[in-house]
Amino acid sequence: MIKKKRKEYYDFSDLVKEVNEKLGIDQREAGKYFHPDTGNFKEWHKEKGYPDIDPDGKIPDHSQIWFKEYGKDCQNGKWKDTPYLDFWHFQIDNLFMYDVSNDSMNSLYVGIDDPDWDCKFEPWQLEIQKVYHELFYDLSVGGWIEVHLSW
Repeated sequence: MIKKKRKEYYDFSDLVKEVNEKLGIDQREAGKYFHPDTGNFKEWHKEKGYPDIDPDGKIPDHSQIWFKEYGKDCQNGKWKDTPYLDFWHFQIDNLFMYDVSNDSMNSLYVGIDDPDWDCKFEPWQLEIQKVYHELFYDLSVGGWIEVHLSW
């Protein structure tokens, strides 16, 4: 009896690791890479030299006092907040053929041309996508690569 040939697929996490290594960043937190002149709340708190507890007895992440001051500093141009740039969310919305779920198979677009739908790459997204293209396009069929997703 002939057994059915299994479809070849790649572990999505492995692809992400290779792209991260090539870029030297974490795609989930790409804001700092693409906007190096910015900082986050923790960096702001450290630069201010504030203690570990605010006047109300709260740690920095729970301090309404410091968060309000941080917001004012950002608003007044005294501090540039790192924009939230998460390539994974862009992929979920634009580059997977099917809805994404844990422990599932899917097709991921690794091409660099805008796909045949309303997806438009912003410059930072295209820079990351070019690495996917460079590393994995030869493994794809028309820009699509079969992946297993698990988290």
